[in-house]
Amino acid sequence: KSLTERRTQIDESKTILAEYWLYGVGAGNYTKALYDTIDRGRQSWGYQPVHVVSVLAAAELGLLGFAALVWFVFLLVLTAVQEHRRRWRQTQSHDIPWIAITSLGLVLLFLLGLVDHYLWSLPFGILFSWLVFGLWAKSFSED
Repeated sequence: KSLTERRTQIDESKTILAEYWLYGVGAGNYTKALYDTIDRGRQSWGYQPVHVVSVLAAAELGLLGFAALVWFVFLLVLTAVQEHRRRWRQTQSHDIPWIAITSLGLVLLFLLGLVDHYLWSLPFGILFSWLVFGLWAKSFSED
């Protein structure tokens, strides 16, 4: 049942993306867009966000917003890699590589985002995501 529901959610997200491809439906408005665009006859709990964070973000933010989000994350990663390389060249240290350890947290967030939506759609998930980003940024900004 779960796999069938997720396939249905992906199909519904394709419809939403096709209709609102440029500007999206607005942050937090995905389930309302499902109600308005797809089907008005379900029970309230029948409107579920798609369980893939990147697809949900693209549907809510549209092409422009999603491109900006991807660019922001790209710049974060690029900055972290450059800082890590700079420090390694300066010290050639064998200390614990905190940036590598905290980068694992980002990889885990990415993998979790492939199977659930709460990192994007629920307050705890959003706060948790930014906590991981903050710890990651702190790991390469301290001397």
